[in-house]
Amino acid sequence: MSKPKPYDNYIGETLREYRVKCALTQAQVAAALNLDRSAYSYYESGTTLPNLATLVKLAKIFQVPVEALLPKSEEPNLLHSPGEQMEPIYWLSKEEQALVTAYRVLDKEQREQMHAYAGQLRREQLEQP
Repeated sequence: MSKPKPYDNYIGETLREYRVKCALTQAQVAAALNLDRSAYSYYESGTTLPNLATLVKLAKIFQVPVEALLPKSEEPNLLHSPGEQMEPIYWLSKEEQALVTAYRVLDKEQREQMHAYAGQLRREQLEQP
């Protein structure tokens, strides 16, 4: 692939590159995913991120491994703070993937509530002998 992509839209730019290489339009990719063209365009623009199931479908459409659509290990992971060493989403268990997927569809206020609850659970866990 070409030069490194910015952290905040790595997946979107990668999707666009593969779509153009495959000589497909956004409408054609969206139709293959059973989405509106505008919904797919949000993936390429970085407005939203595709969930794991959609990434698998996109990889099949572009005939590449799912890993080709994701940031490489030397690039920041979209799910964690910069510098934090964590596994990429495709290495997570099904339960962990379900949590991440659920998190991604929440609005900002719901995400903040989820963070607060997770923090509360962690503090309680640390207080136990």
